[in-house]
Amino acid sequence: MQPVRKKQQNQVAWRWILAILGLLVLSGGVFMLLRPAVPGKPFNNLEQQRVALIEKDAKDLLRVDIINSQGGTFSLLNGPEGLKVEGLPDFVVDKLEAELIVKDLTQMYANEIAGELEAGEEELDLLGLGDGAPRATASYADSSSLTMVFGHSAHTEIPSDYLMVLGSPVVYTVSPETRDHFDRALETLHAVPAINFNPDLVDGVEVLGQRPFTLSQVEGLWELTEPLLYPASPEAVRGLLSDIGSMRFALYAGEASGENMTQYGLAEPRRVITFTLADSLMTGYDSQGQETTTIEVPAQRLRIALGSDIENLGLYCLYEGKIYQASNASMGFLRDTAPDGLLSASPLNIPIARLNSLRVTAGGASREYQVTLAEKILPNNQLALDEAGNVLHEPYVSLNGVETEREAFLRQYLALMSLRRDGRLPEGYQPETLEPVRTYLFDTAQGARELALFPYGALHYAMRVNGVFVDYISRGSADQITL
Repeated sequence: MQPVRKKQQNQVAWRWILAILGLLVLSGGVFMLLRPAVPGKPFNNLEQQRVALIEKDAKDLLRVDIINSQGGTFSLLNGPEGLKVEGLPDFVVDKLEAELIVKDLTQMYANEIAGELEAGEEELDLLGLGDGAPRATASYADSSSLTMVFGHSAHTEIPSDYLMVLGSPVVYTVSPETRDHFDRALETLHAVPAINFNPDLVDGVEVLGQRPFTLSQVEGLWELTEPLLYPASPEAVRGLLSDIGSMRFALYAGEASGENMTQYGLAEPRRVITFTLADSLMTGYDSQGQETTTIEVPAQRLRIALGSDIENLGLYCLYEGKIYQASNASMGFLRDTAPDGLLSASPLNIPIARLNSLRVTAGGASREYQVTLAEKILPNNQLALDEAGNVLHEPYVSLNGVETEREAFLRQYLALMSLRRDGRLPEGYQPETLEPVRTYLFDTAQGARELALFPYGALHYAMRVNGVFVDYISRGSADQITL
């Protein structure tokens, strides 16, 4: 860079200023470029001091060549479809980032003129404008071009960075955001896909790799099907679905090439998570809020693979053939969720509305309760409705084919549903006897569920749910149930 030398009468003063700046830098202090450009006006009066650097139409920009502070280089071409990366036709530039770059290169204003510099490498280096400084060269349809060089932060009232236009000795200050738009790695320009699908559409979650499990639901009842068949905790599932609804990728890291897959720990991912989404309807609305179109979206499966951690701040993820960075706050749960944490502490929590029958076996004798739902009729002979206008139903109960007292059954059934584990059984536990004290066989619209109770010490029963031993419960609580 060979800036034009300024007027002779100011040369001595500027050499003194730069000498002082040099001493401050060497001593670890801060420095400020003196700005005599607008005498008598306060620095923060930006409306009066803004300086137009570029004023062109967006369509006039043809390309920009960028060199960042790490020495990385890339070029962007401007066309009808926005910015494209030269030589990378599959690289999708983020729309907002593209708009900011185009705006800067067609409507750029400096906060103020800081001063002028002489042709000297030392002077340029003091302000961060020498060799190695980030720069952007814009080319326009009128065959003109402009190279901007971005320097250090200016120690001013309003946060600013130094800037020079190549070929001119004038030093300006601009907002730090302007520098950030150009002093960046190419990867930060890549669009990041949104994966914020409605968690209410999730019908299943399959995790392969470390601590694998499969979680699925039928009509709102969730259960683990792998590595064991066991009811899932409604609270844990709600938390998981909430986390799924908050998933976000932070930054694009690269394409799923062999080298990148190895570098980011995705050649052999620690986990592969597949989300199964149910059929759904997508409704479009006009500017007045009136429904216009409804599109049926078929069931689909979305897959995310997890790679290496990022210095305990996040992790790398593979999604649709591209690698992204994600924070622990948004997607760390995909790495950390374990099947044990999803097991229900109340595995019999089956709503009465979903129950067809309940068979209780104890002491070699069995009794079976049948449950049917009928529309609830009010004293005025009208159907009972909820707040949404839906017809309410009430259960009718029979015991071994004979109608029985409903309220007594419902109280006992609620107590059965409320049984909650006291603790976890040892891994691999097997009871001393093969004969359970009591068994409860539930027949529901979603299938069968069985609970068997076995002696476990003097105060507890071991619970076998769907053939699996996981928890034990209090004998006192279980023995109070007289179904």
